[in-house]
Amino acid sequence: MKRIIPAIVLALALSASAQVYTLSAPLSGSLTLSMTDPNGPWGNGGGVIVNFTNLAETITLDMDAGTIRQEGWISVANPVNTFTFAEVQNGIPGLVTVTYELSSGGQLCFDTGPRNIGTPSEWGSYYFDSWIPNLGTINMRCTLNTGGKIYSSGFGSEVVALYLEKTAWTFSAFELMDDPTKLRVWNLGDSNPGWMGWCQPIQTAILADNGFNLGWMQGQVGLSSGYGIPADFMDWYHGKYAVATMIPEPSAVWLISLLVLAFIRHRQ
Repeated sequence: MKRIIPAIVLALALSASAQVYTLSAPLSGSLTLSMTDPNGPWGNGGGVIVNFTNLAETITLDMDAGTIRQEGWISVANPVNTFTFAEVQNGIPGLVTVTYELSSGGQLCFDTGPRNIGTPSEWGSYYFDSWIPNLGTINMRCTLNTGGKIYSSGFGSEVVALYLEKTAWTFSAFELMDDPTKLRVWNLGDSNPGWMGWCQPIQTAILADNGFNLGWMQGQVGLSSGYGIPADFMDWYHGKYAVATMIPEPSAVWLISLLVLAFIRHRQ
């Protein structure tokens, strides 16, 4: 019996079905970040463009469970962005400055959670739903200069992909390669842009002493998603294929440590 328990521990350690892969690949594309003051003249506001540079992913593939999970981090060229616009409300002038700052270390991020991979095609490829529900949180701060005073307000909001559009997705196909440590993936959202929805409009973000009422509506009024929802625009492209590399299994030293610990506990 004393010999059986360490053997069982070793068998369990070696029988884990999930394999974890990593990849890093250049990424083209961008995301607009914009806001409109619903209390000012129609369409008054501004925006910036955040340019993507690189995608890093961790892919967990569990063939026994029939699932794949992708956790990604999108690096950008400009994690902090600022724009300014002038506005007049009821004869009261004001100067608004808006700053967007990406959280998560200056990156956008996503987690698809486990998705079913179904059965392979006749060519051995797997296709699955890789829609991205959100891209993490962006911190937003605005300042209002009016009546000789400066006011400020800030908050954070998730960058949420509009479900009805469902067009922002990461790699949605893979195939196993002859090299068991490699995984080929493709079909990152390279053909259709995604519409990104934001927080609910804020009727009063800053109320100045002189009556200037700065509101906040995320997205561009003139850039509607097709459902009448102000939105921002995302488009990204990697290329045809990317190859992910398996993270090595635990070392023999780690396995031996498990065996020794199990043996000692059994002896006790």
